[in-house]
Amino acid sequence: MPNEPFYSSMQWIALRSKVRSKWLRDGRPCGMCGKALVKSDKMLVDHITPRSKAPHLALDEHNLQLLHWSCHNTKTHRHERLNMTKIGLNGMPEGTEWS
Repeated sequence: MPNEPFYSSMQWIALRSKVRSKWLRDGRPCGMCGKALVKSDKMLVDHITPRSKAPHLALDEHNLQLLHWSCHNTKTHRHERLNMTKIGLNGMPEGTEWS
């Protein structure tokens, strides 16, 4: 996803910088774990509702949050697991011609 053109667009880069600055200036905590964010922390601006589910919210500041890098990774991996194709008892993906 980070290699998508969206993430190198001037609009995204400007909005990402604005959101990061506002969250740190206002002392807002990580949007996931609720712990304090410190400038030296590795952090990432995250879409609350993923772009894949709501592309119209991709540049909506209200759909963005600042997360610790590790919290973002946890959220991303959880989201990927929840959206994985379920495997039936026969060992084939459910809802396909194989099942």
